[in-house]
Amino acid sequence: MVDALRYDPGRFATADAWHDHARGLLAPLLPTGGRSINQRFRRNADLAKALSWAPPSGHCARTIHSVKGREFPAVCVVMSSRTAKGILDYLMTGAPAASSEEARKIYVGASRAQRLLVIAAPKSQAARLASLFEATGATVLPVAL
Repeated sequence: MVDALRYDPGRFATADAWHDHARGLLAPLLPTGGRSINQRFRRNADLAKALSWAPPSGHCARTIHSVKGREFPAVCVVMSSRTAKGILDYLMTGAPAASSEEARKIYVGASRAQRLLVIAAPKSQAARLASLFEATGATVLPVAL
């Protein structure tokens, strides 16, 4: 899926052409009865500018275990509902111990970011996560998809 979504100016004449392609790939993955792909993945006037940056060399997606000791300008950490809830429960209460290993893994991924850290968390845990970060003085910009 990562390779299919990769922007390549040789494949797509415009940013809008890539956007239409991405919508076509992602739309079948959405749950039925929810918001449409057009609602979730709207056009953005700055998309062409964002896609004009030089592509990274090699694959950009990596496992947490493969990034130990490395740093990146931007990092996106993706958490499932269960993982996010367990980690937030652990961080806020200190229990249960089973989530401490998951919290360490997320820390390894998140601590690799040099300038930008994006945490993709489920809506059910987004407010808790934002308040936890804001309590540390971090700048939080929640974006609902």
